[in-house]
Amino acid sequence: MKKREKYLKRALKEVSFQEGIKVAITGATGSLGKSLAYYFTKMKASVLLIGRNEKKLQAVKEELMKEGCEISYLTMDLENPEDVKKQVEVLKGMNIDLFYNNAGLFHQDIEIRGKYDRTFLTDYLTPIYIEIELSKVNPNIKFVNTASISYNYYKFQKDLQGLNIKSKTKRYGFIKRLLMMESIHLQKLGIHSYLAHPGVSCTNLFSKENKAYPKIFYVIVPPLMKMIFMSPDKACLPLLYMGGKEYPEGPYYTGPRGLFHSWGYPNLQKIKKELMNEEDVNYLHEETMKMIEDCYS
Repeated sequence: MKKREKYLKRALKEVSFQEGIKVAITGATGSLGKSLAYYFTKMKASVLLIGRNEKKLQAVKEELMKEGCEISYLTMDLENPEDVKKQVEVLKGMNIDLFYNNAGLFHQDIEIRGKYDRTFLTDYLTPIYIEIELSKVNPNIKFVNTASISYNYYKFQKDLQGLNIKSKTKRYGFIKRLLMMESIHLQKLGIHSYLAHPGVSCTNLFSKENKAYPKIFYVIVPPLMKMIFMSPDKACLPLLYMGGKEYPEGPYYTGPRGLFHSWGYPNLQKIKKELMNEEDVNYLHEETMKMIEDCYS
């Protein structure tokens, strides 16, 4: 708790938000999302927790309400296009100021839901759909997408779902690459879409519930990660900073300094030029719009 307060004190020196700002966070029951929500309660924001597990959402809400802020939650399954479409209509009426696309799936087997893989839906297509739809009713809404340095693991290809990529880690990185490319492109279209990399941390992506690895992995790796890498309370600071600072639009994101981006405080960093390849970006955007029409119409 002492470290959490230390990070909060530092954050308050770096960023400020208007009291009562309406903030929505997907993946809010996970470690990063929960820490982020905590910081916003300390900044007197109105926080909307978004997740698919209502019991967990209720538990986080009750915990955060002790801070004396307005907390609410909305259940939404990012893997379920029908549910997403329904709940996005609810979100449109909430006049949200700041939206965090923080939920994600990591290292999962391919599981097709209708026409689309669940990781592709959760980590890419649904977040982009949400941004486009909410921007229609509130042009000033700001989005912060959780990026990843794993975008370096795989180059761009035209099979956007990455169904041919055998490595789960590389496939995750490829889909994060798509999210980063499209987010930068949406900026050019007038949508306030930004990126933040939270650094290496032992988040819920490495929990047993995620079922990404063999059982022995969870006995050995997560305890080591907690000893070596940042806590979620520190790792989420780049997301907080990107939401509260006025950064230049373009190929930038906030992320931690240090070896492996694992220990330092946030700073503004450039994204590799290859993510701005015009031919790839245009192809990605055109195909994404087709898939959104197909999936959420």
